[in-house]
Amino acid sequence: MTSPEETTGPLPLSPAEKTFGFDLHLPSIIPPRPGRIRTLNLRRQPGGDFGFSLRKGVIMQRTNTDCFGSKQTVIFAEPGTGPKATETGLLPGDRLIEVNDKNVEKAKREEIIELIRTSSDTVVLKVQPVPELLELSVRTAADGVKIEVQDDVVKGGTLKRSGSVRYKKTVSFLLFMFTFSLIHCVL
Repeated sequence: MTSPEETTGPLPLSPAEKTFGFDLHLPSIIPPRPGRIRTLNLRRQPGGDFGFSLRKGVIMQRTNTDCFGSKQTVIFAEPGTGPKATETGLLPGDRLIEVNDKNVEKAKREEIIELIRTSSDTVVLKVQPVPELLELSVRTAADGVKIEVQDDVVKGGTLKRSGSVRYKKTVSFLLFMFTFSLIHCVL
């Protein structure tokens, strides 16, 4: 019988010395891709507002070359609390990019409020989910492919899994499942 020292060499004195003869490297950190930009047309509600609120926040912008990133102040357009708030199509963490075709990424919150206030009966918003909350607008299908959440699912007020919308049960799949269940019952 051989001892561990004979097969793998001397045991390390500390955990930091564990190399096992391999030079292992971690993969590069790849920042998540930004979500797709969505355009929303919102109608003024009977109360005079558009059914959403603005929130100022700070996010970390990371790039491939800058691991630490930089802080960036952004304005979030998020669904309000009223009964029709889910009909706006906004999701928590939607970063506001444009109001009525005017870029507002560097505008102050008060300027954005004034743009919205002076809108007619409709306001056009362009929003993009921040990478940290991208999972609210992207789902993974049964086969592992990433798919965008459909706008009608967002406007319906539910964040249910939408991967099943893409996955259709074919006749051959149903036949396979039926056969599998018969074999399983026999065994």
